[in-house]
Amino acid sequence: MNELDKIKIGFAIALLAGLFTLGPLINESTFSFILFTLVIKLTYIYWGFVAILSFSVYFYALTMIKFEKVNYIFHSLGNWTYAFALLYPPIVITIYLISLLLNLIAPIISNNISLVLSLILGAISSTIASALANKIQKRFKKEGDKENAERIKSKEIDSLEKSKLLYKSEFYDLVIIELWNTVELSFKRVFLQKAIPFTPKSSIQIIDTIRKNKLLPPALIDELDQLRILRNKAAHPTDDLLISKQLADNALKTTEKILITIDNYKEECYYCHKEFPLKELEVEEINGDYFVCQNCLKEHPNWKDEIISLGMDP
Repeated sequence: MNELDKIKIGFAIALLAGLFTLGPLINESTFSFILFTLVIKLTYIYWGFVAILSFSVYFYALTMIKFEKVNYIFHSLGNWTYAFALLYPPIVITIYLISLLLNLIAPIISNNISLVLSLILGAISSTIASALANKIQKRFKKEGDKENAERIKSKEIDSLEKSKLLYKSEFYDLVIIELWNTVELSFKRVFLQKAIPFTPKSSIQIIDTIRKNKLLPPALIDELDQLRILRNKAAHPTDDLLISKQLADNALKTTEKILITIDNYKEECYYCHKEFPLKELEVEEINGDYFVCQNCLKEHPNWKDEIISLGMDP
C-alpha cells in the first residue's frame, strides 16, 4: 500500500465519520423525488454514499494481502469505488436537476416523449459519470505507480550499495546474488514506469520481457543473461565453480552498465542520425549494429539491402 492509498483511506474514513453523525437526521427526513417512475428517497442516497465509501476502504485494506495478482484486482476495485464516491454527490445533484426539469416540461409533452427524454438524459449522465470515474481511477493508478516506482528506486540504490559492501568484505558469491536482486528491482521499476504488464515468475521471463520490449541493446541482454547464470551458480554453489574476485568485479560493472542504460536507452538512426528509443527503430538483426527510424524507413524500405550493397554488412 502506497502513501496515496493511505491518504485516500484517511479521507474516506473521515468522510464516513461525518456522514454517520448526520445519520439520525437523514433517517428522519421525508425528502424524496421521482425519476423514471422511481421514488428516490434521501435515505437511499445517504446509504448509497456510505456503501461506496465503505467498499473503497475495504478494497484498499485488502491490498495488504501479499498476493500480487489478487492485490492488483483489489487495488483496481478500490480506485473505481473511490472514484465513484468522489463523483457521487455531483451525480445525485445532476439526477435531481433532471427530475426537476422533467417535472417542469411534463405538462406540455406526452408521456411517451417524457419517457424517451428521461432515458436519453439518464444515458448521457451515466456515460459522462462512467468516463469521469474511469479517468479518475486511471489518474489514481498513475500516481500510485509513480510512487511505487520511487520506492523501488530507493530499494534499488540500497541493494547496489549492499553489493559493494559485500564486495569489500570479499563475500563474492553474495555479491552476485545481491546484484541480481538489484537488476530485478530496476526492471520491476521500469516495467511499472513504462506500463509494461508483467508478473515475474522466473528470471528467464524477465529477460524475455526486456528483449521483447527492446529495453536494452542485444549485447547487454547477453551480458544480463550471463549474470543470471552466474547468480544461479552462486545461489547453488558447487566445487566446480567458485565465485572469484574477478567474476564479482565483472558482474558489478555489468550491473552498473545496465542501470545506466535501462532508464534511457536510445540508438541513432543510420540515415538521419537522430536518437530514438529502440522500440521506435528497425534493427538489423544480424548484429544489431544498424538502426533506422520510422520516417527514414518510408524513404528507404530496402534499407538493409542498401547497407549490404555499400559493403557495411557486419
